[in-house]
Amino acid sequence: MKPLQLDDVAKIVLVTLVIMVIASGIGYLLKHVLYGELSAWVQAVGATLAIVVGFTVANNQAKAQQDQLQSERAAVAQAAQLLAFEALETVGGRLEAALMPPGSGKILSLQGDRTTEMILALREFETSRLPAVMLTPFIRLRSHVYAINERISEIFDSEETSNPEKNKENKARRHARLKSTVRVRKEAVALFEELQEAAKPFGVTPQTPTIHPRVADYEHDLTPKPHSL
Repeated sequence: MKPLQLDDVAKIVLVTLVIMVIASGIGYLLKHVLYGELSAWVQAVGATLAIVVGFTVANNQAKAQQDQLQSERAAVAQAAQLLAFEALETVGGRLEAALMPPGSGKILSLQGDRTTEMILALREFETSRLPAVMLTPFIRLRSHVYAINERISEIFDSEETSNPEKNKENKARRHARLKSTVRVRKEAVALFEELQEAAKPFGVTPQTPTIHPRVADYEHDLTPKPHSL
């Protein structure tokens, strides 16, 4: 629970003092009109009322602060989940394009620029504001998205050198060279699911990563097949 601020404490003390002053004043007046016992009784009741009101105000203030904190945490959790989803979708789309046959017309460098922008957004996100349960999957997912994008850019650059023969050879090997990238992307999807699970208590809306056909086929090919008896 968030501790009370100085302004809140000052308000509680002020309310308590006002009630006690009023009770003391009434008791003083009654002392000169009625019996002293009644005056003492009024002062005692006033003091008790002041304590009760003070605790009530403190409790209300604490609850309001707790509600505000929970609302802020939910907003941060939702922002992190949506940002991670968009980054995963963007890099997944680039990987899908990279798995297309060379010369199909897909511009990998342009898609790389979009993915780089998403990675920068992930890096600039204030992780210090994230709920603790979301921190690890968010950071790991961010590193996976970065690794996927870097590997695709590396492969693309190796196909655009000044050596035409080498470029042709690298393009022919592109599918095989992307094996580790496909595996990392599969791990990234699992991390996103872990992130969403951690964000459930904060009321986020679940998102479903796109199933890219070529990526899905490659993942299936990488799945170990059971040995026949």
